[in-house]
Amino acid sequence: TSGSSTLSFDYLPSSGTTGYIKISNASGTLMQSYSIQINSGSNSTTINLSGYPNGVYYIELMISNIVYRFALVKV
Repeated sequence: TSGSSTLSFDYLPSSGTTGYIKISNASGTLMQSYSIQINSGSNSTTINLSGYPNGVYYIELMISNIVYRFALVKV
């Protein structure tokens, strides 16, 4: 939604594991990195970007050795 500073992911892994999220800026500087506990079945993770200035960010979500990469423009 307009003015929102959050990004949500929904995913459905077949087994429980630990996942990892990395957020980098357009220069490649790592802004934040943390682990998340993932349960078997439906999961949802929300990332709060309200403390980040406007710009381009790269989000990397790793679950069970599969890496998902997203580019995000915060305005």
